[in-house]
Amino acid sequence: MNSIHRIFCSLEGYWKLSRSITNQGSIDGIACFKKKADHSNVLFYKEKGVFTPLNGKSLNISQEYEYRYSKEKINVFFARECDRLLHALEFVESNKASGEHSCGCDTYLAIYQFNLPDEFELTYLVKGPNKDYQIKTVFKKITI
Repeated sequence: MNSIHRIFCSLEGYWKLSRSITNQGSIDGIACFKKKADHSNVLFYKEKGVFTPLNGKSLNISQEYEYRYSKEKINVFFARECDRLLHALEFVESNKASGEHSCGCDTYLAIYQFNLPDEFELTYLVKGPNKDYQIKTVFKKITI
């Protein structure tokens, strides 16, 4: 098993997530990576949490993605939009990867730092005509 496949397999399970969004607020919640019954190389990702803005009322949030492993690569797809790629992870080190997603005039650079099996971080650097902020999420493995 190569190191990328080991990272992919280590993601399965439940994670406590703590996310900070520059000048906007924070999110605390739970994320789960679960193998799809019909595809052993696909992890369905679902998160639920509470967004606490710097000023205002807290809101419940949720997101879903599919992490797919194939040919020593991990690609992340939007779960609700079949085969729409969010980003492909390019490993720059054995435990560090990045991927990029464009949305209109905005660019989201994702940087993954894997400190597995217990923790990993995902940081988005968001740039655009009216955007310039960072989204940092720390995931810590939990048992449920």
